[in-house]
Amino acid sequence: MIRILAPILIIFALLAQVPAFAGLSLLHGPALPASYRPALRIADESEAALSDLQTMASRVQALGDENTVFIAIGASPLAIAAGIEAAAGRVVNLPLSSVRTLRMEEFAVAGGNFLFLYLDYFLAKHLSAERFVLFDYAQSGESMQSTRGLLSAYFALHGIERSRLQFVALAYENRRALRSSADLVLQMPKDLGAAVAGRHFQYLRRYSKVTLGQWQKWLKSRTPGDPVTFRMNVAAELQNTKSAEGEAKYAEAVELFHRRAPLKNKWQRFCEAALKSVH
Repeated sequence: MIRILAPILIIFALLAQVPAFAGLSLLHGPALPASYRPALRIADESEAALSDLQTMASRVQALGDENTVFIAIGASPLAIAAGIEAAAGRVVNLPLSSVRTLRMEEFAVAGGNFLFLYLDYFLAKHLSAERFVLFDYAQSGESMQSTRGLLSAYFALHGIERSRLQFVALAYENRRALRSSADLVLQMPKDLGAAVAGRHFQYLRRYSKVTLGQWQKWLKSRTPGDPVTFRMNVAAELQNTKSAEGEAKYAEAVELFHRRAPLKNKWQRFCEAALKSVH
């Protein structure tokens, strides 16, 4: 029986590796439940767009291993983060936007810098990881350059060498400016479209306060006091800015990608096992 089925299985296994057949429901699992699509808000709600997002998540995740923390910077790459988390990756969402004109001295507080306290809230419990892959969407590279400087300084403060960090720019064009501000540029599929991604990602925002300008206003309205109390105040404010709607939509996105992955993986494992049996 195996000898009869082997040629058929080999054909399907080869088709599974060909991009042109990537959208086949047989290889990618059942059709998506309509109830999950609104969470992603992709303009055309197409299977192809979701497949592109999942492919990008796989490409980012391939840069690390089980000892790597994947840090999604800002709200823009949250769908990619959801895809990584659905595949059992260790993900942290760092709500940090509008850092193009970052001036560290503007965030100085008693006992240190507000920005380091802010980063501690999200990253302190992950500092024992062996590697960190930090990724964000980028166009000009200016924000990525500022973000890289800030995060490199933060990790250095905790004794983590630059070699353990990898800054990845997700972009639609591999521009020279991006290559100078990131360690790696991963080009997005053109069919996904920047406009589609822009309308899509904003609905996965997990915090209501994400820009440095918003935090500057908050700082001006506070009296820092002693460092311990101020750290507690920062943590409390971050907790208060969590978006219940954003958290729910992100959880739906993770579930969506999780539902898409198992059948494809199961099918590929079956084909691989069949191929091994005939060799």
